[in-house]
Amino acid sequence: MSQSASDVPVEVNSPMAGLGSRFGPADIASLATIWLFACLLCLPIFTGKVPVPSDTLALWGPWSQLPHEPITNPNLADGALLYLPSTVFARNALNASEWPMWDPYSFGGFPYSANSQSQLYYPLTWILWLLPLSGAIQILTFFNVLLAGFGMYFFARYQAISPVGALFSGLAFAGSGMLQLALEIPGVASVYGWLPWMLLAMDKALRSSNLRWSAVAALVCGLQVVAGHLQWVLYSYLVLGCWVLWRVISPVVGVRGKESVVLLLRGAIIAAGGLALAAIHLSPFLELASLAERTGGRVSSNSWPLSYLLRLLAPEYFGSATPSVGIPLIFNDLWYVGVLPTFLAAVALILRPSKVVWFWLALALLAVAVTFGLGPFLYARWLPGMSSLLPMRIGYILIFSVAMLAGLGFDALTRVLSQARRRGYIVLASLLLFFAVVLASAWVALLAEPEPALKALKEGQVLRSVGILFAAVALLAIAGAFSLAGTERGAALKSQAVNSLLGLVVILDLVTLVPTYNSWVKPDDVLLSSPALDWLRARSGYERVMGVDSPGPILNPNTQLLFDIQSVAGYDSLHTRRLEEYWGVVDQSFGAARRVGPYSNVFVRPQVYTSTLASLMNVRYVLAGNSFAPGLPFSVAFRDEITIFENPSAMPRAFLVGKAEILPAAGILRQLVEPGFDPRSAVLLEESPLSNESNEAEGNLGTVTITAYRRNSVELEAVVDRSAWLVLTDQNYPGWSVTVDGRAEKVYTAYYLFRAVHLGPGRHWIIFSFLPTSMLPSGVISSTTMLLIVYVLVGGSLIRRRKVRPQGTAGTEG
Repeated sequence: MSQSASDVPVEVNSPMAGLGSRFGPADIASLATIWLFACLLCLPIFTGKVPVPSDTLALWGPWSQLPHEPITNPNLADGALLYLPSTVFARNALNASEWPMWDPYSFGGFPYSANSQSQLYYPLTWILWLLPLSGAIQILTFFNVLLAGFGMYFFARYQAISPVGALFSGLAFAGSGMLQLALEIPGVASVYGWLPWMLLAMDKALRSSNLRWSAVAALVCGLQVVAGHLQWVLYSYLVLGCWVLWRVISPVVGVRGKESVVLLLRGAIIAAGGLALAAIHLSPFLELASLAERTGGRVSSNSWPLSYLLRLLAPEYFGSATPSVGIPLIFNDLWYVGVLPTFLAAVALILRPSKVVWFWLALALLAVAVTFGLGPFLYARWLPGMSSLLPMRIGYILIFSVAMLAGLGFDALTRVLSQARRRGYIVLASLLLFFAVVLASAWVALLAEPEPALKALKEGQVLRSVGILFAAVALLAIAGAFSLAGTERGAALKSQAVNSLLGLVVILDLVTLVPTYNSWVKPDDVLLSSPALDWLRARSGYERVMGVDSPGPILNPNTQLLFDIQSVAGYDSLHTRRLEEYWGVVDQSFGAARRVGPYSNVFVRPQVYTSTLASLMNVRYVLAGNSFAPGLPFSVAFRDEITIFENPSAMPRAFLVGKAEILPAAGILRQLVEPGFDPRSAVLLEESPLSNESNEAEGNLGTVTITAYRRNSVELEAVVDRSAWLVLTDQNYPGWSVTVDGRAEKVYTAYYLFRAVHLGPGRHWIIFSFLPTSMLPSGVISSTTMLLIVYVLVGGSLIRRRKVRPQGTAGTEG
């Protein structure tokens, strides 16, 4: 495969490695190919479709009771339950001129800013908030593919990989099964593509003493942290740390002693700078984590046999973890990067056994070892935070490593075929035989498949891969023959033509991987309403709702955010321990008995609608199937695709209580479930009030009215006949404060979960306001870091320009 001098790869262990080659027409062509791949992968966008799995809402009521299209992939439901509602909530808050910090629609109140996947501080979302919802989702999806592909390409080129080799690296990383199936999961897709940009900026910062590259590297690290899912951030920082350590000790940088320490310190400061930049995003999450209990159990990382690795690398060939035909492993478990890139990665191990190859191989093996709990890596699950994570997601590191090895392998094969053709052909034939054996074993395995439809699916996948593999190897062999045939220019043209065909083979492989597994809906179907929800949205006011599982989940958690309906349910990776314990005293689905896995309690879906706790939490409406019959005091308020029952005796959102009773936390929970307990008889507090006033007299206490209910504040007016406690049955949380007639007062925790404030006789104006306790200090850290980065990038150069005096011509004195 003949290449121009500028395209000849430099050995990464040489002093010139990392400087990159001259950017030329081959690079433009490769980037255009990645752009073409992104267009093909996102082709439905150009026909007006929106990549959001709204169709999965039909898995639950009320949509399941209405006519609906077939559900494309139930495994993508998170896109409709977690990410779409979060996006809609943030956009609605901004339309109401509020920065979305508190979510009053979920869990009886929830700190929205503590959602680590909210992308609240991701600059790209600020731009997309200005666009229509459908267009914003479309642009973000297309951008995430390009971000991964272009980033991988530029990083590979900076590591002196040829344009064609870098193209294969970029296509493998951007077209991996993990990213393809995460395109409709923005919290994963958005963070996925920043890793190569982090490594590129860090590498440049280490190679030069220019502070601007250090600032750029810290900026890129910070962008990844705020872009989405923190588990992918964790793995990216792991790769970044290993890369810095390897670059410092490798001959590429060529430093020893104190210089090595300085470079390590610089890398650590850059990584810390990224975290400091994202402090305003991380601190609310960490605060919630300290108040939450994800699970008391541990995730087993060795529950699969090592042979399961074949399922991760080759979807559907050797079996699937999902029972339904045509539904693949979800993005956590899909490590596919393409037949040809995987083949080229194996070539790199044989033909280019250099230190950089061993580095990427070691990272890939680390991902396998952690996933399957091999040897001491079994105990990785005991590291802080790892107990509630899914280990197979570390396949992200394997995907990146294989993509890098693919580029290195292509360049190694190019060199061998042009210099030692016989050796190159032997390697091609050997690897072809090996891959053929693997595919043959897959064929043998599918012969034993009892289900005809699944057998046909696997058969199609194997035949598809066989065709791609043999076509790729044939093209590689032809390119090698061209490299020594005819004139140099003629051979180069023929090799470039073959390389183009190889690129098309990779694209064809990747775009046909999961062509029907993603959901693409019409813009009008992004937000699916129903008669019941339209009725409820128009009438519910401040009252909360509860969906009863009859016959299945109704208004599954978080879907209430799409319609501004307040619910006691919710779905998030974290919620407060107190909320779980509150419901746990009456609902056996909460508590220690259910903590058996990483997702055992991310759903809060209370079912005990008759309890005092439900009434106290202002549950006025219960949604259920039409065959459900709750009995008195419930009455039918609406009946269509589902039935909405109303409880007229539910407690109001805000009410007055005459006296307080001080009990330990456990005693309050016991008191709440005592038969005949009336919350109006006494407000249950855990600490003695500052005022010792008590009101034993019976009779009317006065009235309280909610005058304004917003996301981050609640305003009330109370006319109190004698001293009383105002209780607002919204979840109390650090950061909530209250003023009474403009004076700051103490917010007490009432009935174990809610907010209360003491009022004297008279008319009062009460304002509850939310500002996360960590927002001010973390905001100072983030803004200071951002100012330093801007100063280094812009301000420093401006100052230097002012110091440079223009040179004039010499004159004579008169």
